[in-house]
Amino acid sequence: MGNQISKDYLRGFLIPYPLAEDEFWDDQATGFSIQNPIPDNPLPDSNTKLYLNSSGECQQNTDIQVITRRSGISNEAYYTVRDNTDSTSLEYGHNPPTSISDFEIVAYQSLASLYAGNPDILGLANNSFIVVYEFRDTVSNTKQIKAQITDYERTVTNVVIASLDASSAFSNDGHPCICTLEDGSLLCAFLYVQNDSANIELYRSIDYGETWTFIGKQLFDSAIDVASSAYSIQKMRIRHVAGQTLIIVGAYSNATATNKNVCFQYASIDTCNFVLVDTDVTTQPLNKPDLTVHNNQFCIGYGITNKIRYVILPHAFL
Repeated sequence: MGNQISKDYLRGFLIPYPLAEDEFWDDQATGFSIQNPIPDNPLPDSNTKLYLNSSGECQQNTDIQVITRRSGISNEAYYTVRDNTDSTSLEYGHNPPTSISDFEIVAYQSLASLYAGNPDILGLANNSFIVVYEFRDTVSNTKQIKAQITDYERTVTNVVIASLDASSAFSNDGHPCICTLEDGSLLCAFLYVQNDSANIELYRSIDYGETWTFIGKQLFDSAIDVASSAYSIQKMRIRHVAGQTLIIVGAYSNATATNKNVCFQYASIDTCNFVLVDTDVTTQPLNKPDLTVHNNQFCIGYGITNKIRYVILPHAFL
C-alpha cells in the first residue's frame, strides 16, 4: 500500500492551529486526522490469469483465440484477438504484431466513368465507423456525397447524403467532412460553388448515419473565392467539442508567389452559422491542415515548408 493521503482538492476555512513538528510524525497525534488512504497499484505475488467477459452470440464453428501481448492491470494489459476461421495471421485489438492488411474497400474506380475521392472517417458510439466521400458516375449521370457505414460485425451499409448537379466533375466543391455533436448526432459538411464562391451545406443524422436531414446552405458568413485567380480548395475538416464547432479549409492561393498554402478557420456556437475567424495568406504557408480533438481542445496539424507542426486551440474562436 502506498502512503498517499492528500486529497486532490481541499475546501473549507483555514484556521491557524499551533502544531509541533513531532505531531506530524507521531502515530498518536491529535492535531489532525487521516481519512480514506489511497493505495498504490497492487503487485500480485504470482502470475495470474487474464479473464475476459464477452457479449453477443457465437456460432458453433467459431474459433476465437485471445493472445496476451503485455501483462498488467486492466489499463496496461495488451491483448489481441484472432478469428482463426477467417485468418490465422490477422489479429485485432491492442498493439497487434502484424502489419496493416485486409483493407476494406469503400469505393474504387473500376471504370473510367466512376470516381470516388476526398474521404473523411469517424468512429461511432455504437462500435461502427462511417466514411463520407465524393462519388460520381458519368454513365448514370450522378454526382453525390455518399457515406459507407461498417458495423462491428463488418456489415456494410451505403447511404446517399446528398445528390448534386452532375454537369461537372468535383473540383472546389465536395470535400465532405463529418463530426459527432454532444447529443450523439452526426454533422456532415461539404462545399458547393456558385458564381466562383465556395460555401457549405450541412446535413445532420440522429441514427448513426442511416438517414440524413438537410440543415441549410450558405452558412459561412464569408465565402471563399475560388475563381481561377484566387483559391483552389484542397481539403476540409470539422470537429465539435464543448458546444463549439470548428471547420478548417485548406486551400492553395493562385494569386501569390510565396506562401501559397493557406488555412481558413470558421467557428460556430450553434452548429449552423459559421463565422470566419482567421486566414493567414502572407506570413507562412499552411499546407493541407488536419483537425482533431485532444483533451477537450481543438488540435490542428499542418505542414509548413519542410516541417510538420501542430497547434492547440482551447476555443474555436481563438
